[in-house]
Amino acid sequence: MSVDLSEYLVGQALQSKRRQFGVLQKFYATSDRDDWRLAVAGERVEVIKPDKDHEGALEFGTELIGSEDRSLVALMGASPGASTAAFIALNVLKKCFPDRLTDSAWLPKLKEIIPTFGINLIEDAKACDRIRAETAPVLKIANL
Repeated sequence: MSVDLSEYLVGQALQSKRRQFGVLQKFYATSDRDDWRLAVAGERVEVIKPDKDHEGALEFGTELIGSEDRSLVALMGASPGASTAAFIALNVLKKCFPDRLTDSAWLPKLKEIIPTFGINLIEDAKACDRIRAETAPVLKIANL
């Protein structure tokens, strides 16, 4: 996990109530503190992993941990949110079912659901341009 994400997560955990309300005001400038109440929406979970130099290393972030026989996998840690859900689900498939990600099994359906599956859009500029042109009208955004 990147240092930037670790710093972000620690910063979020240590924010004062005043600072939290200040962030809200960036999105809703006319908000009045008396109209709001603080509610805990959830807790972040950290991963403590074995470390050769210490008893354990505290890590912020998300990690897939799987059994050796790939029969069980768990998502551990703090996730930035739903934006990572598809990425995490695909990593579960790669970690637990690598033998099924073939042209004769699941790969054709995955490519139908996710047309860019297996394509590096950073390296393949033509594919990136094509996908942007296809998705921009559906999302009602300008094709950049």
